[in-house]
Amino acid sequence: LVLTLRFSEPPAGSIEEVVRSMSLGNVQANTGGSLQSMASQYASSARTSTVQASTAEDHLVWMIGWSSDVLQNMDTAKLTIDKLRSNVSRRLFRFNPPSYTIVSAP
Repeated sequence: LVLTLRFSEPPAGSIEEVVRSMSLGNVQANTGGSLQSMASQYASSARTSTVQASTAEDHLVWMIGWSSDVLQNMDTAKLTIDKLRSNVSRRLFRFNPPSYTIVSAP
């Protein structure tokens, strides 16, 4: 599943920090790779998933790729973004979390 998000202003933080503020169906996104992210993944009881992330248009457009393994046991999933600030105005983004219905591909 690839989600494309467009922000009105670029979000503050590194790609890892921005991605960590997102979750889909109570599974927190994580870029993986760094020692800190691996340690936090195994030190916590929270469910996490390593995602692919890329940006475009000066960090206004974000593409987040979720593994099908994360989605296989879900019927519905809500995308939430927690405490993400703008890099320009420093204000918190207001985000109305969409819900998705997950169906199996034929």
